[in-house]
Amino acid sequence: MEKHIDCDVDIETDSDYRWKYNQISLHFTEKVLDIGCGDGRICKLSKKWYGIDIKKDINFDESVNDRFNIGSVLDIPYCDNEFDGVIISHVLEHIDQKNVGLAINEIVRVVKEGGFVMVYSPNPFSAYFHNTIGHINCMSLFCMRREFEKIGCETIYMGYSIWRRLHWKLQKMLHLFFPYIPSEYYIKFRK
Repeated sequence: MEKHIDCDVDIETDSDYRWKYNQISLHFTEKVLDIGCGDGRICKLSKKWYGIDIKKDINFDESVNDRFNIGSVLDIPYCDNEFDGVIISHVLEHIDQKNVGLAINEIVRVVKEGGFVMVYSPNPFSAYFHNTIGHINCMSLFCMRREFEKIGCETIYMGYSIWRRLHWKLQKMLHLFFPYIPSEYYIKFRK
Protein backbone atom coordinates (compact mmCIF):
# COMPACT_ATOMS: atom_id res chain seq x y z
CA MET A 1 0.00 0.00 0.00
CA GLU A 2 1.31 3.43 -0.97
CA LYS A 3 1.26 6.03 1.84
CA HIS A 4 0.78 9.72 1.24
CA ILE A 5 1.43 12.64 3.54
CA ASP A 6 -0.09 11.67 6.89
CA CYS A 7 -2.65 8.98 6.06
CA ASP A 8 -2.88 5.29 5.18
CA VAL A 9 -4.95 5.08 2.00
CA ASP A 10 -4.58 2.61 -0.83
CA ILE A 11 -4.94 4.91 -3.80
CA GLU A 12 -4.28 2.08 -6.26
CA THR A 13 -7.63 0.40 -5.54
CA ASP A 14 -9.80 3.51 -5.61
CA SER A 15 -9.53 5.25 -8.98
CA ASP A 16 -11.71 8.19 -7.94
CA TYR A 17 -9.53 8.83 -4.92
CA ARG A 18 -6.35 8.29 -6.95
CA TRP A 19 -7.44 10.81 -9.58
CA LYS A 20 -8.29 13.50 -7.05
CA TYR A 21 -5.16 12.88 -4.99
CA ASN A 22 -2.99 13.31 -8.07
CA GLN A 23 -4.83 16.44 -9.22
CA ILE A 24 -4.97 18.07 -5.81
CA SER A 25 -1.37 17.34 -4.85
CA LEU A 26 -0.20 19.02 -8.06
CA HIS A 27 -1.92 22.30 -7.22
CA PHE A 28 -2.48 22.66 -3.50
CA THR A 29 0.04 22.55 -0.70
CA GLU A 30 -1.53 25.02 1.71
CA LYS A 31 -4.94 25.38 3.38
CA VAL A 32 -7.59 23.77 1.17
CA LEU A 33 -11.38 23.37 1.52
CA ASP A 34 -13.15 20.34 0.02
CA ILE A 35 -16.80 21.30 -0.50
CA GLY A 36 -19.06 18.24 -0.51
CA CYS A 37 -16.31 16.20 1.12
CA GLY A 38 -18.47 13.18 1.97
CA ASP A 39 -16.64 11.04 4.50
CA GLY A 40 -13.57 13.29 4.44
CA ARG A 41 -11.26 10.93 2.57
CA ILE A 42 -9.59 13.78 0.65
CA CYS A 43 -9.19 15.74 3.89
CA LYS A 44 -7.17 12.84 5.30
CA LEU A 45 -4.35 13.70 2.89
CA SER A 46 -3.14 16.65 4.92
CA LYS A 47 -3.84 18.39 8.19
CA LYS A 48 -4.09 21.62 6.16
CA TRP A 49 -7.17 20.41 4.27
CA TYR A 50 -10.69 21.01 5.55
CA GLY A 51 -14.11 19.78 4.47
CA ILE A 52 -17.78 20.65 4.53
CA ASP A 53 -20.75 18.51 3.59
CA ILE A 54 -24.47 19.09 3.83
CA LYS A 55 -25.16 15.55 5.10
CA LYS A 56 -25.37 15.28 8.87
CA ASP A 57 -25.22 11.48 9.13
CA ILE A 58 -21.81 10.78 7.57
CA ASN A 59 -19.32 8.59 9.40
CA PHE A 60 -16.05 10.50 9.40
CA ASP A 61 -12.60 9.26 10.06
CA GLU A 62 -11.59 10.45 13.54
CA SER A 63 -8.54 12.18 12.06
CA VAL A 64 -10.68 14.75 10.21
CA ASN A 65 -13.39 15.55 12.78
CA ASP A 66 -11.73 18.78 13.90
CA ARG A 67 -11.42 19.96 10.27
CA PHE A 68 -14.97 19.18 9.19
CA ASN A 69 -18.13 21.27 9.30
CA ILE A 70 -21.71 20.59 8.37
CA GLY A 71 -22.52 23.22 5.77
CA SER A 72 -23.83 24.08 2.36
CA VAL A 73 -22.10 25.53 -0.66
CA LEU A 74 -24.83 28.20 -0.50
CA ASP A 75 -23.61 29.37 2.93
CA ILE A 76 -20.03 28.22 3.54
CA PRO A 77 -19.22 28.38 7.29
CA TYR A 78 -15.78 29.97 6.88
CA CYS A 79 -14.38 33.50 6.69
CA ASP A 80 -13.62 35.48 3.56
CA ASN A 81 -10.24 34.72 1.97
CA GLU A 82 -9.54 31.86 4.40
CA PHE A 83 -8.31 29.20 1.95
CA ASP A 84 -5.53 28.97 -0.60
CA GLY A 85 -7.67 26.63 -2.64
CA VAL A 86 -11.10 25.02 -2.90
CA ILE A 87 -12.02 21.67 -4.41
CA ILE A 88 -15.65 21.17 -5.34
CA SER A 89 -16.37 17.80 -6.89
CA HIS A 90 -19.78 16.68 -8.09
CA VAL A 91 -21.76 19.20 -6.05
CA LEU A 92 -22.98 22.00 -8.34
CA GLU A 93 -25.11 19.65 -10.45
CA HIS A 94 -27.22 19.08 -7.31
CA ILE A 95 -27.90 22.82 -6.87
CA ASP A 96 -30.96 24.39 -8.46
CA GLN A 97 -29.96 26.59 -11.43
CA LYS A 98 -31.30 29.74 -9.74
CA ASN A 99 -28.80 29.22 -6.86
CA VAL A 100 -25.69 28.47 -8.91
CA GLY A 101 -24.57 32.11 -8.93
CA LEU A 102 -24.88 32.29 -5.14
CA ALA A 103 -22.92 29.03 -4.78
CA ILE A 104 -20.12 30.25 -7.05
CA ASN A 105 -19.93 33.56 -5.18
CA GLU A 106 -19.65 31.66 -1.88
CA ILE A 107 -16.89 29.43 -3.26
CA VAL A 108 -14.87 32.40 -4.51
CA ARG A 109 -15.52 34.37 -1.29
CA VAL A 110 -13.57 31.89 0.87
CA VAL A 111 -10.56 31.73 -1.51
CA LYS A 112 -7.64 34.11 -1.03
CA GLU A 113 -6.68 36.48 -3.84
CA GLY A 114 -4.49 34.48 -6.22
CA GLY A 115 -5.88 31.20 -4.84
CA PHE A 116 -7.31 28.38 -6.91
CA VAL A 117 -10.65 26.64 -7.36
CA MET A 118 -10.85 23.14 -8.85
CA VAL A 119 -14.32 22.21 -10.13
CA TYR A 120 -15.27 18.67 -11.12
CA SER A 121 -18.70 18.04 -12.56
CA PRO A 122 -20.33 15.31 -14.62
CA ASN A 123 -20.55 15.95 -18.33
CA PRO A 124 -24.27 16.66 -18.91
CA PHE A 125 -24.04 14.86 -22.25
CA SER A 126 -22.90 11.58 -20.67
CA ALA A 127 -25.00 8.65 -19.52
CA TYR A 128 -23.46 9.07 -16.07
CA PHE A 129 -25.16 12.46 -15.65
CA HIS A 130 -28.60 11.20 -16.61
CA ASN A 131 -28.40 7.91 -14.69
CA THR A 132 -27.56 9.46 -11.33
CA ILE A 133 -30.31 10.46 -8.92
CA GLY A 134 -30.28 14.06 -7.79
CA HIS A 135 -28.69 15.69 -10.83
CA ILE A 136 -30.93 18.69 -11.42
CA ASN A 137 -28.56 21.24 -12.91
CA CYS A 138 -27.23 20.54 -16.37
CA MET A 139 -24.19 22.84 -16.78
CA SER A 140 -21.70 22.18 -19.54
CA LEU A 141 -18.00 22.87 -19.14
CA PHE A 142 -18.37 26.14 -21.06
CA CYS A 143 -21.37 27.32 -19.01
CA MET A 144 -19.47 26.61 -15.79
CA ARG A 145 -16.44 28.48 -17.12
CA ARG A 146 -18.60 31.47 -18.03
CA GLU A 147 -20.19 31.60 -14.55
CA PHE A 148 -16.79 31.74 -12.79
CA GLU A 149 -15.34 34.21 -15.28
CA LYS A 150 -18.34 36.54 -14.81
CA ILE A 151 -17.21 37.19 -11.25
CA GLY A 152 -13.59 37.76 -12.17
CA CYS A 153 -11.94 34.32 -12.01
CA GLU A 154 -9.34 33.40 -14.58
CA THR A 155 -9.51 29.98 -16.24
CA ILE A 156 -6.15 28.23 -15.92
CA TYR A 157 -7.08 25.01 -17.71
CA MET A 158 -10.04 22.74 -18.36
CA GLY A 159 -10.69 19.35 -19.84
CA TYR A 160 -12.61 16.10 -19.74
CA SER A 161 -12.01 12.91 -17.78
CA ILE A 162 -12.87 9.67 -19.51
CA TRP A 163 -13.97 6.60 -17.53
CA ARG A 164 -12.52 8.14 -14.36
CA ARG A 165 -14.81 6.34 -11.94
CA LEU A 166 -13.66 2.85 -12.91
CA HIS A 167 -10.62 0.95 -11.69
CA TRP A 168 -7.59 2.42 -13.49
CA LYS A 169 -6.71 -0.83 -15.34
CA LEU A 170 -10.28 -1.12 -16.64
CA GLN A 171 -10.22 2.56 -17.61
CA LYS A 172 -7.24 1.98 -19.90
CA MET A 173 -8.91 -0.98 -21.62
CA LEU A 174 -12.25 0.77 -22.16
CA HIS A 175 -10.53 3.90 -23.39
CA LEU A 176 -9.06 1.86 -26.26
CA PHE A 177 -12.54 0.96 -27.50
CA PHE A 178 -14.49 4.08 -26.51
CA PRO A 179 -12.00 6.97 -26.48
CA TYR A 180 -14.45 9.86 -26.81
CA ILE A 181 -17.01 9.38 -24.06
CA PRO A 182 -16.11 11.86 -21.31
CA SER A 183 -17.86 11.17 -18.02
CA GLU A 184 -16.93 14.43 -16.32
CA TYR A 185 -15.15 17.70 -16.84
CA TYR A 186 -12.76 19.65 -14.67
CA ILE A 187 -11.75 23.30 -14.61
CA LYS A 188 -9.09 25.11 -12.61
CA PHE A 189 -9.68 28.79 -11.87
CA ARG A 190 -7.54 31.46 -10.22
CA LYS A 191 -9.23 34.17 -8.16
